Amino acid sequence: MSPRDVRERWVNSATSSGSWRVSVGPDGDTVLDWSENASAASNPERSPGAGSGPVKTARFDFHLGMLVAIHAQLREKTTRPIVEITSAAASVREPASEGSSLVIVARDCPTHRGEASAIEARAAR
Repeated sequence: MSPRDVRERWVNSATSSGSWRVSVGPDGDTVLDWSENASAASNPERSPGAGSGPVKTARFDFHLGMLVAIHAQLREKTTRPIVEITSAAASVREPASEGSSLVIVARDCPTHRGEASAIEARAAR
């Protein structure tokens, strides 16, 4: 999935309003950040649906133009870590101070190999 695909799917989903920022990561790869509009999140009465979307912030990392990692802060709480491993990705959802955090990384991406290995090790426990 390319940055354009991510943005198109995100805009067409049921998320609250937010803003995008594109940057280049330390390894030279593209980083696409989405964050909920601060004014909308702080005043849901003036912005219907604002502050009620499932995602507060999300960071999408791309290697050679392909999506390889997602780091997100979610509204929904979880009481314990939830680790999932597939042939393509490793993911973990954990409790956070407000809601939960979610990390999904491609297992075959050299940039995120360490992060994927750490998640895989948690699944083995």
